[in-house]
Amino acid sequence: MSTPSQWPLPPLGSRIVTPTFMVERLQHHVLSRELYPTALGFYPNAQGHRMKRTDHDDYLLIFCSDGRGKLTVGANSHAIGAGDVILLPQSVAHSYRSNERDPWSIYWIHFLGQQAVDYTDYLAAPET
Repeated sequence: MSTPSQWPLPPLGSRIVTPTFMVERLQHHVLSRELYPTALGFYPNAQGHRMKRTDHDDYLLIFCSDGRGKLTVGANSHAIGAGDVILLPQSVAHSYRSNERDPWSIYWIHFLGQQAVDYTDYLAAPET
């Protein structure tokens, strides 16, 4: 399970990491094995927030509700702004950071499950 950043939380921020024993139960239970959270949170006005992962073993969805940031996957960099969603599949090395002058506020969730690939594919599919 990927570890969330250890960015220091401000008073209104939150970070919840699902304990290992609970992840083990979720991955085997009929009601949750298809899709379950391994960590989630909210980082408001995340000045100085940054993360780099070369070994990413779960899925990650980030919603930027305010401010700006930058995502890098391989040789490609992407500007992130309010209203943007980042969806990172398992095993994709990446880095991201909040903008220094206009720090982002983000909601995020790491997730796994037997249908995580289907969920990710559905969210990433262009609208028709």
